Amino acid sequence: MADVRDFHEDWEKQVPTIPVLLKSVFRTKVLLTVVHLLTMLLYSYNPYIVFASLYATVLVWFLDENSRRGLYRLSFHSQTLTAVLYGAVEAAKWYTSYHAM
Repeated sequence: MADVRDFHEDWEKQVPTIPVLLKSVFRTKVLLTVVHLLTMLLYSYNPYIVFASLYATVLVWFLDENSRRGLYRLSFHSQTLTAVLYGAVEAAKWYTSYHAM
């Protein structure tokens, strides 16, 4: 998504990023969405991968080349949120199994 943020600058300098090579932010968003959907299909048995892919897909469509720079930090933390979710689920499992004894 950082390449989308810098699209105008990269276009002027002809930096070969995916958005510049595809000549469109929209095409880049479609490509990223397809990649995330394929990832979800291939790893549909893993809720954490599905969650991270859904989060990334939402950000793909939420952010564009005109979004505030600070919002792009959200796209750098999809794995962080997934790790927190995993930790919370494991803690809940431990807590419920501990009280079941």
